[in-house]
Amino acid sequence: NIKDCIENIEWTPSLVYRNNTVRNNRARGMLLGNPRKAVVENNLFDHCSGTGVLLSSDCHSWFMSGPCKNVTVRGNRFIDCLTNKYQLCDGIVSIFPEMSEIPQKGYYHSNIVIEHNYFTVPEGALLLYAKSVKGLTFAHNTYETFNNSKTLGDLIQLEKCSDIKIFDNVKLAVSS
Repeated sequence: NIKDCIENIEWTPSLVYRNNTVRNNRARGMLLGNPRKAVVENNLFDHCSGTGVLLSSDCHSWFMSGPCKNVTVRGNRFIDCLTNKYQLCDGIVSIFPEMSEIPQKGYYHSNIVIEHNYFTVPEGALLLYAKSVKGLTFAHNTYETFNNSKTLGDLIQLEKCSDIKIFDNVKLAVSS
């Protein structure tokens, strides 16, 4: 079928992305599109104009990856990411399948854990955006926001997701 997108998962590696500094990158901190286990750990994402970590896929224009499964984003620092909004930059961490239509017979991405990270959240930014995910945990994270009236619920947007666990996250208020 002309609208099918096929990926050879036999040729995809597991990934460990650890102890890196990504600074002043225009597009994003990192783009992950990998169906095998991936760990993004103890990195600094500093002043990335777009999203800090983008878990994506593309069956729409670039045709370069499939769903992300079994991903852990742990112990990272996200400093002033997402100061600009453009394509696929909906949250500091964005989980976004790029498809013209997502059939909701199942879920596209699965088993994603975001834990023990530190975030500074610029005005107007979302902390987390996730679309079509089954099994998402957002726990033990610390975040600073310059708008003290924003709750965690204001900073997270979920679409077509299930099996969501959000707990033990700590907000640090910044005084002006």
